[in-house]
Amino acid sequence: MVRGSVPSASSSEAIFAIVLRWFSSRSRLSSLSRTETVTSITYSEDTRERRRFDLRESLVEEHGTEATLSDFPFLPMEHRRNARILKTNRGRRDPSTRDGERFWICAECGRHRPSDKDQAKRWDENHARFCPGTCEEFVLGYEFRTDALVATVPPLPGTEGYDEALLVTAAEALLIAASTYLETEAFEISAFPRKAGKDRPGQVVLYESVPGGAGYLEELATHLPGAVDAAYARIFGHECSRACYRCLKRFGNQRWHGLLNKDLVRDLLFHLAIGDTVEPRVVTAGEGRVALDVQLATRRREREQGTYPKGHIEEVLLEALLAFDDLPQPQRDLEVKTDAGVLVTVPDFAWTDRRVAVYCDGYQYHGDRDTLELDASKRNFLAKRGWTILTYWGRQILNNPDRCARQVVDTVRAREERSW
Repeated sequence: MVRGSVPSASSSEAIFAIVLRWFSSRSRLSSLSRTETVTSITYSEDTRERRRFDLRESLVEEHGTEATLSDFPFLPMEHRRNARILKTNRGRRDPSTRDGERFWICAECGRHRPSDKDQAKRWDENHARFCPGTCEEFVLGYEFRTDALVATVPPLPGTEGYDEALLVTAAEALLIAASTYLETEAFEISAFPRKAGKDRPGQVVLYESVPGGAGYLEELATHLPGAVDAAYARIFGHECSRACYRCLKRFGNQRWHGLLNKDLVRDLLFHLAIGDTVEPRVVTAGEGRVALDVQLATRRREREQGTYPKGHIEEVLLEALLAFDDLPQPQRDLEVKTDAGVLVTVPDFAWTDRRVAVYCDGYQYHGDRDTLELDASKRNFLAKRGWTILTYWGRQILNNPDRCARQVVDTVRAREERSW
């Protein structure tokens, strides 16, 4: 059941405000819950009260609508004009269930009953003196139309489908790309992670806060490599373990601070930054996931066919690395073993004193599950021991060896003063 307005809303808020009736059976909202992402922010950011509320954002799908798809490598993006964004507030969070307690509102006078039992009892007694109405349980929210950009993110090796840490980090990185390149204010573009369902990659949804859109996201999609390049410099231009206020953290994303980890998106951002702009094409909304499947299948086929001979691409990268006189000599084909002497992985290049490892086959995007799981164990083994892992596939090395070498050099230099 949808009501057209919130009785207590101001006239400026009532333009987009709706109230969603909450039934004890959650089936009425099941169509929304499949696409909603649950986030919790401190209500003090708006009212300076130290309370936590259950806020949710969702992109409401409209089947058959058109979108403009840009096939960026391993991050296909759909630009959707006039998309429907729904934001809901389910009330103060219950610490035990972590769910919103909902809002109890009188349908006659629009007054809100407090959730505290003692206060609610006194409120009911006072309310009955002047209003015959009874309170009903509601979810508050509003819906508006604006431009949105839906990015389909490939899963990390060894994971399937929705990975919240990966998606919230990707969301913040793309917001940094937009604000840095387009010089937008923090409130003009927002983003949230989106769960896509079992065995399906998650997505990041960026949307413009101005109803109808102002054209920012269309420009971002057009100039994505340059925007990501600027974001990469900001995020990785200093050394921090996972995230800090110089890169991914800010006051407005405190709810995500525990999940942010820039190493999760290092490879993705780098390959986007050195890529070319792409010609967009008109598709049916939802084709981004299909485009990602095609990219992964192509990557797997290239690897199986040996399109880029591994020894050759290693030599091309090494030649570019040797152009930097102050770079220490890397160790080739380092055998990394467990304490028991079991071989785990062999990076193509390694700087053991800096704990930097380089792979030249771009194993993050092999695309088949068995290889992903095997590569994940290698990556995790090194990452848990404080290593930074850089990965490249043949096409990127052959097209831009100097840029790949520069990333390696910058990473080694950033870690040279750290003691292990």
